[in-house]
Amino acid sequence: MGLMKLDALIGRGSRRDFYDLYVVAQQVPIPDLLALGRSKYPYARDFELMAVESLVFFENADRDLQPDLLVDLPWDRVRQFFITQAQALGQVWFGGQEG
Repeated sequence: MGLMKLDALIGRGSRRDFYDLYVVAQQVPIPDLLALGRSKYPYARDFELMAVESLVFFENADRDLQPDLLVDLPWDRVRQFFITQAQALGQVWFGGQEG
């Protein structure tokens, strides 16, 4: 399900997709999902990069209505989680930059 949600973020980026992926990522870390994506999508050479870019592309999701949830989970918390994940992946992939 996690890979399907990453693929959904790349394609449409709905708020529900972010919420669903957030729940999955509490059990399967985003870096592990990206590694699985390499084997599931071997011909999509940019899958990881597209997925990480999609983790912080909130334009569509910010326009969506708040979905009905089974638990109280603020949208701001979900957004910040993915921003933090993308930043951490950037640090791993590209290293820190001196400012």
